[in-house]
Amino acid sequence: MAYNATIPQATDRISVSQADILNNFAEINTFTAIDHVAFGIADAGKHKTITMPEAVAPGAVGAAEVGLYVAALSGSPELYVNKTGTQIPCTAALKASPGWTFLPSGMKLQWGTATLSTPGTIVPFNTAFANACVSVQLTARWIGAITNDFLLAESLTVNNFTGYCTARSGSASTAEVYYFAIGY
Repeated sequence: MAYNATIPQATDRISVSQADILNNFAEINTFTAIDHVAFGIADAGKHKTITMPEAVAPGAVGAAEVGLYVAALSGSPELYVNKTGTQIPCTAALKASPGWTFLPSGMKLQWGTATLSTPGTIVPFNTAFANACVSVQLTARWIGAITNDFLLAESLTVNNFTGYCTARSGSASTAEVYYFAIGY
């Protein structure tokens, strides 16, 4: 029997509606047992897991609220934060090189490898930042015969950066580098 929201009524007699009331309590117990610690034991009422079906669209949130939802915007179900209308992917990532991921704050991290040459090399990001790239860190890929004294990333845009390397002699040079970029 399903939950009956009209039980009990003020005119009901307990002897007549007791079965319906017990059924309602059983339905409520079944409902609350999903993803919760059971009633009557330590930690009763707390979540033990959170299971969310995929949402067609994120629910509205108030100005002082944050919402969580699941959507398959990138092809597979991922957890998103809805923060004052901004949708931030929390579990979406490309775990490769080049690759990317998001932090719950909305900051995006990207990484990869590149070959820089004199006078400068434009290095594209795997995916564009929505607003700005705020920092790029360059690290030499191999130690061997290091001939570069200077690695520089500048001209940061949402799509790319320009990487420079300078040889010790000041002559033309190339450098294999790892890059790590942060933006939003």
